[in-house]
Amino acid sequence: MRTILLLLCILSVTFSAQAQLFSKDWVQGSYYDTTGNKTTGLIAWSAPDKLSKKPGDHIFYKSTSAAEKVKIGTASITSFTMGSDSFVVSKISSINYAPVLRVLINRPVKLYYWSAQVTSIPVAALGAVGGALVGAAVIGGTSGGKAYLYGTNPNNIEPITRKNFIEVICSIMDDKPEVTKLIVNKTLKFADMDSLLILYRTGKLPQKNNDDMY
Repeated sequence: MRTILLLLCILSVTFSAQAQLFSKDWVQGSYYDTTGNKTTGLIAWSAPDKLSKKPGDHIFYKSTSAAEKVKIGTASITSFTMGSDSFVVSKISSINYAPVLRVLINRPVKLYYWSAQVTSIPVAALGAVGGALVGAAVIGGTSGGKAYLYGTNPNNIEPITRKNFIEVICSIMDDKPEVTKLIVNKTLKFADMDSLLILYRTGKLPQKNNDDMY
């Protein structure tokens, strides 16, 4: 797996509308532990808002709305769901402080979304968060970071960059030729990933505020 150690020295990036998918509210869902056992109930999780001194993240679980919440470390689980959204835990050391990936497209080669609501990343953290993750895959502006990644599983991932965007996304979305056509002719580009995902799922592009289509 290639190593990408670019950009983070000045990283300070914002979330797009995808951030709303990472909710602290309790949502019906389930989690799978490392032995494959499934537990269903209410799940709460949100992307980390600061760098952890220790590897890993956590979710909260309740069997019912009236039950006591239980904190469960990501080292004890492999994946979890919240409503219709699915998440997996990566064991890659370069993102061990924020190892949760959202599964955007679940095909043989999967599309993942990573985020961390950190306001800045100090130089001392570069070794920990470089590697398989960031570089040109990071998008945003001032309050957090996000990246789109692809791979066959959460432990075998590469970042999607402007350079590989057309090749990789067309491969992942080849079951929707009407979508890949817009990628090949550059109607939709790397910066339009949110709109592209909506089109892939619904067959329709979102409207701008002025009601013009992308």
